[in-house]
Amino acid sequence: MKLSDEQQDVLETILSLPSGESIYVDGEAGTGKSFTIQKACGLLGNVLKCAPSGIASTNIGGRTFHKTLQLNGDFYFDLRGIRERNKSLFAEYGKAAAGMVAQRLCKHRIEILKLANAIWVDEAPMVRCDLIDEADIRLRHVMNRPHTPFGGKRMVFSGDLGQLQPVVSDEDAIELEASGYEAPFGFQQARVFNSEG
Repeated sequence: MKLSDEQQDVLETILSLPSGESIYVDGEAGTGKSFTIQKACGLLGNVLKCAPSGIASTNIGGRTFHKTLQLNGDFYFDLRGIRERNKSLFAEYGKAAAGMVAQRLCKHRIEILKLANAIWVDEAPMVRCDLIDEADIRLRHVMNRPHTPFGGKRMVFSGDLGQLQPVVSDEDAIELEASGYEAPFGFQQARVFNSEG
């Protein structure tokens, strides 16, 4: 199947994306997002593919977002602490980050993360912002690059912003708001994308 001009532009943008940079590919179902990104993955080689649900991850030949990055899903930041201090990563994020990165990671998973040329997160609009931030901290720790977003990994996010928002319980919404996040808690609200330097 031949790529359209728009798909070719997306492919070239992904392939030229520097390590440590992120891109979001938006489009309705059936527009060829996954096809185009799969083509880019084949050219980049060694791309971790993931999505928030088992079905979505199976559709792209990947794993769930949580499994790929060994996430817990109960990691929140103190927004005031980030703005008040400009120290090392772990000082900025406090005990929550220190506890999360101290969790034992499978050595095999660490090697997989280190060797990946890129990470593709499909159906990104369904992923909560705090999970994107948890993934950011996880990768900064694994790659030993505490001041570089996603530890320097090239990140490709895709999905349709017109579809499902993240599922957030009332209890989680209270905790997320107390941590400085705003409803609807979509991935694009993650601190890694909105930091103030």
